[in-house]
Amino acid sequence: MADIISVSVRELERQTSNVKVLGAFFRKTLRLQTKRILQEEQPLGYLIASSYKDANWDVPEQFQ
Repeated sequence: MADIISVSVRELERQTSNVKVLGAFFRKTLRLQTKRILQEEQPLGYLIASSYKDANWDVPEQFQ
C-alpha cells in the first residue's frame, strides 16, 4: 500500500493540472495498481479468491 501511495503522489505531482477530483484519482490509481500487483502475484490473488469462496461470498472481479 505504501508503494501505491508513493507512486500515486509522484503521478499527482507530475499531472497536477490534469487531476480535477482527488478522490477519483486515488480510486482509479488504487484500482489499477491493485490489478497490476495481483497479476504479478498470482498466488496472492488465488488466496484472496479462495478466502471469498470459503466464506460463500461473491469474488470481486479483480480476484477472479
